[in-house]
Amino acid sequence: MKKAKTFLLLGITLCMFGCSDDDDDKSNTTSTVPFSLTASLEVRNDAATTPGMLQGNWNEGTKLAAMHSGLTGVKKSIFTLSSTSTDLFTGDISNKVKSDKEIAVFYPADAITANSSDTLTQQLSLANQDGTLAGVANYDYSWALCKVNMTAQSGSGSCEMKNLMTIGKFEFTTDGSTLLNDISRITVTATSGKLYSNATLKLKDGEFSNTTEGSFTIKNDAGLPGSAYISFFPSEAQLHFTLVTNAGNIYEASTTESITLEKGKYYASAALTCTPVAPAKVGDYYYSDGTYSTEMNEEKTCIGIVYALNDKNGNLDKTLTTSPYGRIVALTNARNKVRWASKSEDIEGLKNDTIINGTQQIGCLPYFNGTADSYFSDNAEEQIKGTTINTETGLITAWPSEGILSDFNGATNTSYINKSTSTYPAGSYCYQYSKPGKGAGEWYLPAVGELALLWELHHAGVICNAKQECFKDFDQQSYWTSSEGNKNKAWYLNFFSGILMANSKGSTYNTRPVAMF
Repeated sequence: MKKAKTFLLLGITLCMFGCSDDDDDKSNTTSTVPFSLTASLEVRNDAATTPGMLQGNWNEGTKLAAMHSGLTGVKKSIFTLSSTSTDLFTGDISNKVKSDKEIAVFYPADAITANSSDTLTQQLSLANQDGTLAGVANYDYSWALCKVNMTAQSGSGSCEMKNLMTIGKFEFTTDGSTLLNDISRITVTATSGKLYSNATLKLKDGEFSNTTEGSFTIKNDAGLPGSAYISFFPSEAQLHFTLVTNAGNIYEASTTESITLEKGKYYASAALTCTPVAPAKVGDYYYSDGTYSTEMNEEKTCIGIVYALNDKNGNLDKTLTTSPYGRIVALTNARNKVRWASKSEDIEGLKNDTIINGTQQIGCLPYFNGTADSYFSDNAEEQIKGTTINTETGLITAWPSEGILSDFNGATNTSYINKSTSTYPAGSYCYQYSKPGKGAGEWYLPAVGELALLWELHHAGVICNAKQECFKDFDQQSYWTSSEGNKNKAWYLNFFSGILMANSKGSTYNTRPVAMF
């Protein structure tokens, strides 16, 4: 059964609808008129007893986005549920919109990033779900096309919203019946089939394209009470879950068979029994199912090696000896001999730094066993002091607190330089790197601090092919970091000599991606 909803759209400028379909009228307008929209929201199968969006009802405060389905380079319009009615939305529509033309309507509005320069294809993600029923509504993407009837004073239309996602409810236990409570994080991967973490939505027809295979993570600091609601793009997969509680305990669980994740469906799993997992250490193998181990598990697919440990907020913490959270280095390079950028410009958002550790602009890292007194160069002025590790555990024992060596923010840096492989090759190739369990968008180009730590771990024999046979050693060549020196230069590290310096962004060096877990 479907409920009809009537939305009166008042109060928001829809500049995009000022773009006429006529060849002789491409101008935008700010003149608007009231618009009313009748819409229905699908009820999912097997969801009659489930409250909220799954029953076909709009939540309080719901916002819809609308775009002209026949034009690109247009702005979105936001329609907000009225506080006086469960059926009434408010907004405006341009008086240049013509009768019998279509608009694309989308829920939730915040997921559409279109502005005056965007197109009708939108990137959607499943990252950062919170596992609650209220939270899953933010990832319960729905879409419709609506023909409009317009006069000079007002407009109206009618459409049926289509659910684009599967919603699943999963129950986690320690023994088949006792709930695993206080779950703060769940990493979802696929042991077989395909799991998509990102996809492109075409607003003209409501279809997905450019789906990205990979994992995604549910985070909830309040702690989930043994179950989680999760949104999925359409696919078919046997699912694996790596769970962490607020107490720091780690578990894994899997569905017993492949699940078909269909549009508009609601899936409730049988109780899944969780198995304890030991926390990660530097040098551990990291697998495509989001787990890790000190000894190689031949039954799993290794995709990286743990090189640092994080706290639960994703910050590198050198005091930790084990942790459920950390950073991995890929087994192979992303791309060899690429430029950092195709032009000289100061990247907005990146911090410029021309000093290594407070004093030096060029220097040489400790060369052997992570000690402080062995360098490639005999020139004391070129030797970078205070960058050492414990060669048994791989943990940092000393590190500069200032200068570019203190930059461990490669993920943030890469978010500014992943625009395209033609303009920012080094960052973009790492961002696009993809392996089962960690898809494109999860990998990044390491910052100076991260790459320097990898240099120490590699040369000390903590992370190398001799210890991890699946790991391809760093080439004895130079590697880019994601740290910027100035508009003309970025930082690189030579893996033969340990020389660290900033050089022209047009130089060509190798790239090795890293990721967080």
